[in-house]
Amino acid sequence: MKTGQISKNIIISIYLYLLAFLIIFSSGAILDQKYPNVAQALLLGLSIPAILTVLVYKRYLTYLSLIPILFIGFNFITVPVGILQYVTFIVKFVVVLLIIKYCMIGEKNLFKIFHNLIVGIAVYTLFTYLFFDILSILPPSTEVINDKPYRVWLGLHFHGQITSWYGVNVFRNNSIFWEPGVWQIYLNYALIYQLFFSKKVNKKILTVLLINLITTFSTTGNIICLMILLVAFLKFKPKTQATLFLKYYLLIPLVAVGFFVAIYLFNQKVSGGGQRSYSLRQDDLLVGWELFLQKPFTGWGFLNNEGYQNMVGVPNNSNGFISMLFQQGIAGAIFYLVPLITLFKKIASTHRVFTAFIFTIFIVISSASEPIMYTNFISFLFCLGVISIIDNEHFIQWFNRCASKEIIVPPEKRKRILGTTVLKEKTI
Repeated sequence: MKTGQISKNIIISIYLYLLAFLIIFSSGAILDQKYPNVAQALLLGLSIPAILTVLVYKRYLTYLSLIPILFIGFNFITVPVGILQYVTFIVKFVVVLLIIKYCMIGEKNLFKIFHNLIVGIAVYTLFTYLFFDILSILPPSTEVINDKPYRVWLGLHFHGQITSWYGVNVFRNNSIFWEPGVWQIYLNYALIYQLFFSKKVNKKILTVLLINLITTFSTTGNIICLMILLVAFLKFKPKTQATLFLKYYLLIPLVAVGFFVAIYLFNQKVSGGGQRSYSLRQDDLLVGWELFLQKPFTGWGFLNNEGYQNMVGVPNNSNGFISMLFQQGIAGAIFYLVPLITLFKKIASTHRVFTAFIFTIFIVISSASEPIMYTNFISFLFCLGVISIIDNEHFIQWFNRCASKEIIVPPEKRKRILGTTVLKEKTI
């Protein structure tokens, strides 16, 4: 490979890592809460080269023009919001979609890029959690952001929660995010990549991710982690009769252990230091569902929490998925559910049923566990479904490369596919 080409690949890789980091940072980082819209503006500005590259393929203009029409069409505006809020969300959604397509064109593994960034953050977090949160080697200051008090070190590291775990006060690991519940979403994403996408599981990385997950003391996060580990065990293909026997011999005990651990975590949430959090989430689910039943088809309006605030006295619901449901109703939910179902079917069609199952479950629970339904990272997960609809063949090929599972296509057919593709994409 020529030196110039190597330099170009390095520049593109750095560029994509920067875009991916901004997607993560703008989707739950505490500093993004402190300095709102800075990361969003950087993401939109830096994504322009990628967008222009994709728009060379003119047929994408037709598909992209449908997104705002469909989104606003699905959202019957019962309580109007400013048009700027619609435009802002649609622009962010389309930008994330185009970044995915840019990676498809360049055959870049965006799944791995997110994974590597999360692992890097996880390694950094082990040090900040130990030396700042637990040992407090430097005296912290105190700062209130969005009505939440944080202990702050060096103006960069923020720690917000200490909880009781069966009578013992423990420090909850929230990394660079506003709370541990957000951090566990990224950790479980990286865990899925390690166990379902990567060619070989890296035990050191797995250990780093699991230590971070455990120290979040997030009930939802640790239960999702148990589900991921169980499904990964079911996916495991024994190479000998002995290991096959061992797998099925251990299956029922492992399921039983996983079930009792999940019950243990849930009981701690209900009766221990997480009782207030559990009550809040239960109320958010029940009240949100009641609001959905009052206006099931049209919803209360995009980003409209007026009905929720009238019932509970606070403006925000912690359940992102149920918020979307009562705000947008069945009509608006179609915008998300159709891509989600399509994504499941497309992944399953590549003979990766376990991957399709756990990835879909992860998307749904992650959307519901925190009020981040309209953030860029959650948009990335749903945009995968959208792009699998509008660019099916390319998506399947790209996904299989990213998931370390190439589809073997005969040379004659590959040539025919590529030739047809070029004609389609260059034609208006």
